[in-house]
Order: sequence, then structure tokens, then C-alpha cells
Amino acid sequence: MNFNDTIEDIVIWSNKKNGTYSPKSGYIWLLQNTNSAGQNLSLYTWSWISKLQLPEKYKFLFWLACHNVVPTLSMLNHRNLALSASCSRCGLQIETFLHCVCDCTFSTLLWHHLGFTNSDFFFSSMDAYEWLRRGAKGSQANTFSTGVWLSWRHQNLMCLGGETWSLQRLTCNIIFFLLRAF
Repeated sequence: MNFNDTIEDIVIWSNKKNGTYSPKSGYIWLLQNTNSAGQNLSLYTWSWISKLQLPEKYKFLFWLACHNVVPTLSMLNHRNLALSASCSRCGLQIETFLHCVCDCTFSTLLWHHLGFTNSDFFFSSMDAYEWLRRGAKGSQANTFSTGVWLSWRHQNLMCLGGETWSLQRLTCNIIFFLLRAF
């Protein structure tokens, strides 16, 4: 076989007619395939996250949570990176993302303090994807999103830095972030 040395080799993306890769074509390809757990990724649509009028760090956290890859104690323990999967705030349940930012006693008090008292808000059979999607599109979307972000941030500061905030301090930080960001 003879090759023509005067022509430069190129990579062609076969999933697009013009042969060039784009994030959109990669995303479409990904949706058409299954992930390693055998779940079809096309069951969910992720475009709603990118369309949110929120800071990128909030959207990134939502994306991680929806893909179940937020480094919670449950996930870290499963990978033998943490000794225990128990919630570091309440110590009563396994620390999943949803438990940490919604169901934990501390988080529940925070949400009530912020005015989220409807029982549907704490509907326990929802997964993180559905809970985040509902909250981020509701009438209090900015408050909800900032509450999720700062609740998760507080959890990290507590676990990694030994810093504990009171409920009042966390609520004031959420209000401050809302005034500054929106």
C-alpha cells in the first residue's frame, strides 16, 4: 500500500456529515449510546441545565448531581475513599446528594427558613434530577438554586475545613448571594 506523503492526515468525525466534531454532535452520539451502568442516557434531557439563568458553578453542581457523581460520603465510601457513608451533619442516614441538600434535618430546617414549606418540595421518592429540575424552574428558582449551592458548599466546608455555620449564618449567606448574583 502506498501513501501520499504530500497530504496531511486528518481525523474525521463520522457522526456528522461534514466530518468535524462539535459538542452538540458528541452529545447526540452520547444520547444514542448507553452508559456503563446499562442505562439509556436518552431517558433524560440535560439541555434544561444549560438554559438556566444561573452562575456556571450552580449549573455544574446540578449537572454533577443529575449524573450522580457529586463526591458525597456515600459515593466516596462505595469507592473505599471514606470510612463511613453516614451524613456528617446528622449522622442518621447515608449521605447522598439529595439527603445532604434536601432531606437532612439541617437542610430541611434551612428550606423551611427560606420559605419552602410545601410537602411536595420534600417528596422523598424523587431523584436528584427531578428535584433539581422542579426547583430550578419554580417561582423561587434563584432562591432554590442558591440554597442548593450554599447548602452543598457548607457541607464541604464542614467536612474538609471543620467550619460549621449556624442556620442563621447560612440563610444570611444565601440572601447575600441572591442580592449579589441576581
